[in-house]
Amino acid sequence: MSGEAGGLILIPLGLMAMPYILGGLAVAGVASMAIKAGSAALDYERNRRKKRKETPYGIHRTINENVNLNIKTSEQMMRELETEREAMRRAAEAKEAQEYRDYINSLKDTRKKSMQKISEAQIKFNSTYRKSISQAMAEVSKEISGRYEKSMKELANLKGDNSRAKEIAEAYINEAKKILDSLANDYEGKKFSPRQQEALTQQFNQAAKLFNSGRYESAIAAAKDLSVSALEEIFEADAKKQEWENYFKLCLVLSEEVKTYLESNSVITQEAKDYAEKVSGLTLEDEIVGIKIADYTDRNAQGKNLFDELTQKADEIYKIFHSDKADSLTTEELKSYANFLNTELYPSAAQCINKAVINMNNAFSRQNISEELIDFFEEHNFTFNGYAYDEDKHDKALHIGLENQTTGEELIITLAPELLADGDIQTHVDLKQIKGDEANEQRKAYYRECVEEVVKGSVPQAKVNIKCNAATRNKLSSDTKTRKLLRK
Repeated sequence: MSGEAGGLILIPLGLMAMPYILGGLAVAGVASMAIKAGSAALDYERNRRKKRKETPYGIHRTINENVNLNIKTSEQMMRELETEREAMRRAAEAKEAQEYRDYINSLKDTRKKSMQKISEAQIKFNSTYRKSISQAMAEVSKEISGRYEKSMKELANLKGDNSRAKEIAEAYINEAKKILDSLANDYEGKKFSPRQQEALTQQFNQAAKLFNSGRYESAIAAAKDLSVSALEEIFEADAKKQEWENYFKLCLVLSEEVKTYLESNSVITQEAKDYAEKVSGLTLEDEIVGIKIADYTDRNAQGKNLFDELTQKADEIYKIFHSDKADSLTTEELKSYANFLNTELYPSAAQCINKAVINMNNAFSRQNISEELIDFFEEHNFTFNGYAYDEDKHDKALHIGLENQTTGEELIITLAPELLADGDIQTHVDLKQIKGDEANEQRKAYYRECVEEVVKGSVPQAKVNIKCNAATRNKLSSDTKTRKLLRK
């Protein structure tokens, strides 16, 4: 061996208890999510979704029939979310930790399929409602046309009685105004049919102008056409409103769910530890209880960790849907939020937490290996000479110093996290001889054998592959920088 050597220590995840923490956190999280999401859905139906007010020609009956049908469509959407929660629950309760990791890795694709089903349910409702609109408007148009024909016959028999013509025209104008006001106020025409409402308002002004100029028959005809158009637009506005309501409720529930998921997984709880130990049959360190997941996640260039970034984003979206700003969102914006929450933010949060626990698992594994290495070398005439973590963080590389005062040898063993292609995090080990007989290659080879003995003694199934650095053969390591960082 040379003055420097390094390689990987591979320990199968199935031989460790900590990966099961993911399941423990998820089981508790799913329960909280189901309660919070269910509460948000129920609150919406009680306080937000409203029955439509009575409208001329009884179209509110057709509309309310479709409101009830749309509520069932919304319930179908909610069941799709419950199916997602149930899938997480099953994966979390799996006996193999890898099953949950596989579930996490496929989460984005499965949730995209789920959103497709949700979209298809809404499209199906829209199509059904359009048929109802067509049928209802055929009846309404027939009724209005029949009434108009009777009015025209009456006017023809009046022989110039303008007072009666004015009375009939005024009734038509008032009815048109009532329908137009209903579109604006009861069916949020400005939000869901802004251009059409403006055009209809101009049409009403023209009918009123005809009335005021004494052209009563023309005013009646204009008001009649306006009523038909306004009633049809009420249907159209309501169809858009009902789609908006479903996606708003979906966003309300998803924002609650993602926020709750992150909150439930933010800290390692005693319950999660107990769950992991029960499922794995292994024992975990007591010190993991209370550890923040955020401390083991990736950080950006400014030093902010990914978990906190995701939590902040989830909180921002949650606040939007619990503020007045939510009412101004368009249906397309709601769809965008729903897709982002369910197919981007949620999977990103799950991946972040998964990686954090695996990172934490590796950090404690390195810590345990370092303690066993220290014990081993101390039994072989070495003394512990201090330790250091890169950036003073537990999830970074750990350096331990060892010294043999009799032989003058001084070693630094570094145990660093290494991200593998499959997303797993394992340990890279570096052995460096700082002092001692630089030509004693037999002695240096002994160090490598010691590390292998310690690791395999603890975990027989582990793989240790340490290779010498040819560039430092018959030389000592020149890494004195790490040595200066060591502290006891």
